Amino acid sequence: LIFVNLFLFIFSGAAYSGQINKEEVAPLFYQGNQFYQEAKFDQAVLTYEKIISGGWENSYIYFNLGNAYFKTGSLAEVVLNYERARFLNPLDSDISSNYNYVLSLLVDAGSARVLYASPVIRIINKVFFPFNLDAILVFLSIACGIFLIGFALKFYLPDYRRAWSIIITVAGLLFLLGFVAAKEKLRFINRAAVVIVKDVEAKFEPITSATAYFSLKEGALLEVLESSSDWYKIRRADSKIGWINKNSIRKINGNDISDPRGL
Repeated sequence: LIFVNLFLFIFSGAAYSGQINKEEVAPLFYQGNQFYQEAKFDQAVLTYEKIISGGWENSYIYFNLGNAYFKTGSLAEVVLNYERARFLNPLDSDISSNYNYVLSLLVDAGSARVLYASPVIRIINKVFFPFNLDAILVFLSIACGIFLIGFALKFYLPDYRRAWSIIITVAGLLFLLGFVAAKEKLRFINRAAVVIVKDVEAKFEPITSATAYFSLKEGALLEVLESSSDWYKIRRADSKIGWINKNSIRKINGNDISDPRGL
């Protein structure tokens, strides 16, 4: 498994939302790398997790954390952290290569790596997959700017009204597509989860004694629809819906939810 270097990490711009100071992040990342190189994989995991729990994240932290988990044999945790890394950096070839490799080691985990969506939405998601959420937001800003400028110039330059009408239409369509793509990215990061146990049964009701509806394998990707006590209502890519125990999965965003239906 390929290990990214410290230089890329420092200049990639880690996102901040917590307690560890910026000056502490690079030394901790370097320490995690050292533990990995010394084959102290459990300590490497703890060090990378410390950075994340301190409020810092980027694709390189999650990628290296996934690599360290791979060495400990925790394949579901590998998939989980590679999913997080891919969300932040979809075009990274090292992440994609390692991600596909670990999926090949898990039974049925790679069968459906998307959330349930209509055929049109799936096409839009596929087109915008190479872009992370930040890039899509920039795309939306540009499309919106072109639309507004074109709308204004359509009246100030009447001789070119037809041309500006075409530009406005195209910009409006691109904005709409980008908006749908951004919403889908947010749905993924807020609702997607990975099965972390070898095998789990999804039931018809959030009750231990309820009848099993279907089963999910370690590393499988699914969508969390809502939460009730110790249970999650989940949906597979094929639209089947069931209830599973919360301890069976981990959310991509690392947060619990009570009712995400408004997203």
